[in-house]
Amino acid sequence: MTLEEDAIVLLRPDPRLPRAEVELIASRLERSAALTPGFIAPEAGLLSIKTMLYAEHVDRLPTVLLPDRNVITRMARIARDGRLASDDFPSRLALDLMAYAQAMNVNIEPGLALLELAQSTSNETANEELRWFRAADEGGRATAWIDSRWVDPRPCPRCWPSPTRICCWTSRSIGGAATTR
Repeated sequence: MTLEEDAIVLLRPDPRLPRAEVELIASRLERSAALTPGFIAPEAGLLSIKTMLYAEHVDRLPTVLLPDRNVITRMARIARDGRLASDDFPSRLALDLMAYAQAMNVNIEPGLALLELAQSTSNETANEELRWFRAADEGGRATAWIDSRWVDPRPCPRCWPSPTRICCWTSRSIGGAATTR
C-alpha cells in the first residue's frame, strides 16, 4: 500500500481498548529506559498508540519484543501465581510489558531468554517456564493484565514520576487468581 503525501489515514483502535491505561503504561515503560528499539523511534513516540496502530495496519509491520530472562521469568511467575511475587522494578516492568503487549498486539519472543535459562539450569526448568509464559501470553487477556496494575489514569502524588516505586495497587485477577496488595 502506498500513500500520497497528503493522504489522510484514519485508524480506530478497538473500542474495548482501555486507552488511558495503555497510554499510562506506555509512558511508564518509556520513562523506565528499559527498552531499546532495533530501529529509529518515530517522533510520535516509541510506544504511542498511534505509532503502533500505524505500524500494524498501514505498514503491516509486526512488533516483536525480545525480553531478557529475568523479565520472561517474572511474566511466567505472575501467570503461575496470579500476583507479583515481589514488589520490585523488574517485576513491575514485566507486568507493564505484558499488559502493553497484550493491548497493542505486540509479539513476545521468549526463545533467547529460555535458551539462557536452559543452559544455566535444565531443559525441564526452561520448558516449565515456557508453559507458564505461554499461559501468560495468551491473546485477548489485555484487560486482566492492565487491571492488575493500578487503573486510575491520574498520577499518584506518592509515586509520580518515579517508575521504580509503585503504590497504586488494586485487587484484580489474572487468569482467575487474585492479586493482593
